[in-house]
Amino acid sequence: MKMNGRDTFDQCGVTYGAFSRRTQTWWTKIFYCVFEITQLNAYRLHVLSQPTGSRKLTL
Repeated sequence: MKMNGRDTFDQCGVTYGAFSRRTQTWWTKIFYCVFEITQLNAYRLHVLSQPTGSRKLTL
């Protein structure tokens, strides 16, 4: 059962978690959390903006 993409976000967030870092200040944890959410959202927008039948480029 999918919850509007929440499961996908949780799966990516657990693998690369901001809260797994050991920092001394609370604001660095919040910064890394917001930064990772931004990265995940940018990746999802990139994937969704690609045509369905497009092939990946090979070198």
